[in-house]
Amino acid sequence: MRTQHTFLTGVVLNRHEGELRTSGYWAQLMSGIQEESIPLKGPLSVTDYHAVIEAITTRDLQLTLECLGLDEDKLYTAIGRTVKPVGVELEDDGIVKASPMAGMNRGGALMG
Repeated sequence: MRTQHTFLTGVVLNRHEGELRTSGYWAQLMSGIQEESIPLKGPLSVTDYHAVIEAITTRDLQLTLECLGLDEDKLYTAIGRTVKPVGVELEDDGIVKASPMAGMNRGGALMG
């Protein structure tokens, strides 16, 4: 079990190293860093990422899964269906175009 745990730790850390090259990942890491409702998330959660991942034990993962309640009898399946909203006209390609929103142009919402 320890070998698989070591392998998975390596996978997580390699993915982390690769994602560090994207600004979206940095934004995700930094989100909530100053929120009082997330007291354990601070700058160390970014700078000590390797130490945190390497310190996670198999028992930690088991406890997490127990808290999530992923027992077969507690899971369910939802089936959804997308319908065309009333008043929306589709173009020939059948794709619904997004409505223009603030910040969609170059420069963002702060540009005039």
